Amino acid sequence: MLPNQQSISHRPRYDLSVLSKYIYTLCTFSEKHQNICFSFFFTYYRLINMQSGAHPMPIPVTQVACGNVHSLALTKGGDVFTWGRNSHGQLGLGKAVPLQYTPVLVTALTGVAVTQISAGVTHSFFLTLPGLVYCCGANKSGQLGLNRVDEKGRFNICVVPALRPLDVSFISCGEAHSAVLTKDGKVFTFGEGSNGQLGHNSTDNEKAPRLVDGLDGSASQIACGRRHTLVLGSSGQLWAFGHGAKGQVGTGCTEDSLTPTQVQLPCNNDNEAAKVKDLKISTGWNTNFAFSSPTQGLDRGQIIGRLDETKLQKWLSVNPGNPEAKSEICSMFFTSSSLVASFTKANGSLKKAGDLTVDLEAASRAFDRLLAVPWIKETVTLTLLMDLLLASIKDMKSLEIFMVLLTCPLLREDSAVMNTVLPLAIMIADLSGKNQETLKSLWSSLTPTLLTKHILVFKNALAFLLKNGLLATHNPGVRFLLEALKLLYRANKTGKSYKVPLNSFYVDEINGNVDPYADVALWASFSRVEHDDIPVIFCRYPFVFTLVQKVAVFNIYATLKKKAPQVMYEMAVRMHAESLKSPIDLTTAPYLQLTLRRTHLVEDTFRHLAAADHSAFHLELLVQFKDDRKLMNVNKNDLFLQVFDD
Repeated sequence: MLPNQQSISHRPRYDLSVLSKYIYTLCTFSEKHQNICFSFFFTYYRLINMQSGAHPMPIPVTQVACGNVHSLALTKGGDVFTWGRNSHGQLGLGKAVPLQYTPVLVTALTGVAVTQISAGVTHSFFLTLPGLVYCCGANKSGQLGLNRVDEKGRFNICVVPALRPLDVSFISCGEAHSAVLTKDGKVFTFGEGSNGQLGHNSTDNEKAPRLVDGLDGSASQIACGRRHTLVLGSSGQLWAFGHGAKGQVGTGCTEDSLTPTQVQLPCNNDNEAAKVKDLKISTGWNTNFAFSSPTQGLDRGQIIGRLDETKLQKWLSVNPGNPEAKSEICSMFFTSSSLVASFTKANGSLKKAGDLTVDLEAASRAFDRLLAVPWIKETVTLTLLMDLLLASIKDMKSLEIFMVLLTCPLLREDSAVMNTVLPLAIMIADLSGKNQETLKSLWSSLTPTLLTKHILVFKNALAFLLKNGLLATHNPGVRFLLEALKLLYRANKTGKSYKVPLNSFYVDEINGNVDPYADVALWASFSRVEHDDIPVIFCRYPFVFTLVQKVAVFNIYATLKKKAPQVMYEMAVRMHAESLKSPIDLTTAPYLQLTLRRTHLVEDTFRHLAAADHSAFHLELLVQFKDDRKLMNVNKNDLFLQVFDD
């Protein structure tokens, strides 16, 4: 038996055995008799698959939450792992996973700085650093707060819109009800209310968060049991409401309480009364605990590793290669969630959808200062972060990690093109149409300086591939880079103006590395065809051309449009002649011919143009005067001189 491992019997819920002051073991039991145990010292866990016998990888975990048949774990970096049954979508893994035997990353929350997790019997909540709340799982009673019910559950993780403006600081889940605590001490409840567990003087269910009245002052803590709720006031009062058949509301009676009822705590002397200020509360299925813990804080919102000025200064001032600083820097760049958490705005809460929660200006300054130190620059690696991001791209609910990554100056270097920038461009291309529009909106909100930095990431990567002769071997990659630049170009336009100059997109390396004639020919041949097998066509992305390049492309295209019909016509004439058939109808000749009277030159010109089909305007122009039937180029000169003089 492994050290600290406890034997367990088959039971529907979990056991938590306290082995010593700091060492705990949490074991869950699956139907396949596979134990997944967590041993941790302070906040460090070790994932152990007891059947495989594989060497476990230490993962710093800060929280664990367990439902009836599912479990959640929150890592130091803000990532979430889930396992167990997924009968109602409570794992956040979608409908394709009915049962998960081992902990797996919730890819939908990649890049989301989760600070707290909470599990009901079959529903789950995830609170983020800026105050957004995500949810999944059972919602038959409205326990997700979405102002709707889902009979079979919510299998895809989503934001709870009604909680967005509330500045939520903590969440607790009961069997089928939920409670949230806001930063200003208010309590909101929703879900099943059959026993009064919502505290609204009613047994009705609530589909949307509703404020709990009757609490004297602000609240500091909340805890949900199966069908009852505890609230601890900031001044030490304890309130309870809900199911009371087993004494859960603490009144000495077994009746349900539909409204908050104050619980009288025993205080034998002044010293005991003083300890009320250090009170902590916790609930079980049908039980409550209140205990004094003056040395243990309740800072549930801070992710370990979040970057602040003090930590930044420490990293910059320590000796090169300092092990502690090196470990902390690696942790910051370890996952998308940890990197986003490092630069989440301090004031946090989102008031409306689409607001950027990360401080990119602060991120840019921090990156510049850190990467100016050689040993720190050598320490930073994005390999694991990129691998996890690539695996999560189809499910991600937040795209702010792209904003943070593209601000990092490492991505503007040639060394990052192959392993970082190209994969990022591919991921952006793989985003759904809705997520691409979200990304465009985020880019539109940036300052010109930051937007320019993001443009340079893909522009420099494209220039690198071209100047190193990699267009042929990395053709799909070039297309992905151009598509990313195209989305940035669209984001740059605000109304009738542009946030950054258009020349910010120009790629000088196109000269000499892209054959303009071949590119124009491809564009003309496949103008309406989209297929991965077609080589990248730069003419589809004219915003990367300099003015000189645009003029050259225009002239090549104009010549092609004029000459191609002539070549086809001449071939047809030869074929008719060789077959000894009657001559071809000369009225189909590929020219726009104007026969004009010199005395009525302007009038005749506009009459001919009005009668001509618009498709003829790209053909070669021929001018013939009635008093002189010869077709000469000088006639065109005479026409334009006369028209402009008139």
